[in-house]
Amino acid sequence: MSAWVAHAQEQIIWQLNHAPPSTIVHGEFKNKGFIDLILKEIIDQLPQYEHVIEVSTLASSSFEIRAKKNVCLPALFDTPERQKFMVFSNASIAHPSNRIVLLKSKALTMPASNLRHLLANKALFIGLDQARSYGSYIDAILADFEPADNIYRRESESPNGLIEMVVAGRLDYTLAYPFQIQYYLQSHGFNGDNPLIEQKIEGLEPFSMGKVACADTPWGRNVIKQVNEVLARIKPTKAYQNAMTTWWRQSAADPTFVEYYQNVFLTH
Repeated sequence: MSAWVAHAQEQIIWQLNHAPPSTIVHGEFKNKGFIDLILKEIIDQLPQYEHVIEVSTLASSSFEIRAKKNVCLPALFDTPERQKFMVFSNASIAHPSNRIVLLKSKALTMPASNLRHLLANKALFIGLDQARSYGSYIDAILADFEPADNIYRRESESPNGLIEMVVAGRLDYTLAYPFQIQYYLQSHGFNGDNPLIEQKIEGLEPFSMGKVACADTPWGRNVIKQVNEVLARIKPTKAYQNAMTTWWRQSAADPTFVEYYQNVFLTH
């Protein structure tokens, strides 16, 4: 039994869900999502562990971590609720923040930059992912309204399914990252005929950061300590920056993001 425990403590189970283009677990671009690529950069620097990658949902991963299993996630928002059972690294990823996504045909009749105004309108329906955090600012707004009949939460394999529901007219709007929207449009053949509009959310910082998260156990805290040492070495490298900005090079070239990367991401 002791030998089995020793072996188990040397293994990290990395769990990912299918959320293109950040994580891609099947299809033509399998393992080519930008979180897939930064995870590879991290794994390459931790040869002392056996690394196992499993496909899961965020809800299932949270359940496993609550059960204190040797599970980690490569890029997650650090929230007070998650801090009750997870331990977090320094920032492992930075990217543009969520946008409000709706059909262009509805843009003139919806106050599309003020999330509170949208949620207060009971005739407008939003779709959100079950168990997902949208960051502390958005989560706090949602908490003021949920539960509500016009807020639909679903446990889905991919958040891009909610964008599809907006396009089909089954939802009035959803929240998504610019790179998710671009990936959806490209993968569904909307080349020059984009039916969607994305709006920045009033009051929300333009960029967000995610962190490696593990079970808050002695094992998890030790893994995070070593991950932080790795991140300090590799985050300033061009290879890490290229991996992280795969699928959204144009946004990454924006001078405001370049400044954020250097002055905020590299220091957190």
